[in-house]
Amino acid sequence: MLDVCARSLNAKPRTESPLRMIHRPSTARWVRRATASALAAAAGVTLCGCAPARAGDALPPAPVAATDAPSTDAHASAAAAVLKQVEAAATDHRTLTARVRMRSIQDLLDDETTRFGDLAWRRASDDTPACFAVHFDRLKPLDGALEAIDRRYIYDGHWLLDLDGRARTAARRELNTGDDSDELSLGDGPFLLPMNLKAQRVLATFDATLAAPDERTDPEGEPTDHLVLTPKPQAGVDAAQLDLWFDQATRLPRRVVSEQADGDRTVVDLFEVQVNPQLPDDRFD
Repeated sequence: MLDVCARSLNAKPRTESPLRMIHRPSTARWVRRATASALAAAAGVTLCGCAPARAGDALPPAPVAATDAPSTDAHASAAAAVLKQVEAAATDHRTLTARVRMRSIQDLLDDETTRFGDLAWRRASDDTPACFAVHFDRLKPLDGALEAIDRRYIYDGHWLLDLDGRARTAARRELNTGDDSDELSLGDGPFLLPMNLKAQRVLATFDATLAAPDERTDPEGEPTDHLVLTPKPQAGVDAAQLDLWFDQATRLPRRVVSEQADGDRTVVDLFEVQVNPQLPDDRFD
């Protein structure tokens, strides 16, 4: 649903919620600053024999920046092949649920916050738009205790509602203004969630390479393919680099990392993934 074809969002919040509406910072910075995510975002997939992620997994270091090398063309061709496989596999994914862990890391401040929650996603059909809902219920500061929170992000195919249940505030943003599009761009929400990538769109916006396996950054469990996406000039993408890990067997996302120019990172892990479960309509209300 959220393909890698990023664009800027300049939507204005509408005051149509019974809760007190507030204006959030530019959505283009949510990838780095928001309390959520991703789809975004993704560490252990249990489906089809993939090992589940553990809450105590070591934090992956910053992904190694892509560099020019004699094998760059070969790595780019391999990346394009993986993207096409991911796109093909996604045609069988009508709905998806997963547990989510999102880490917001600020290297300059030596700070890190981890949020835990759950995700539900549904592909668009003839009579319903693509939509997703994320609920974060726990937060762990770097040096603090685990605490309960109630933060929700609900996308109905057109609007994204950012709801803070404890603060009783909400903000609504119009993310999809196209009449013939049911997809969002990677980065058009609170976190990265590459659920329905289109290879052609990705390659038009990013230079993509396939990274070599690296136990320092790869998720634990079954083998993954690690794609490194560097925005093309004038692409209008806020992140300096995006790293996506896909399970080699299922082609589902396992981990997503967004890195900013100042070194800040957002790491989104998915685990306990279920594909095509029955979802009630009110799951996205």
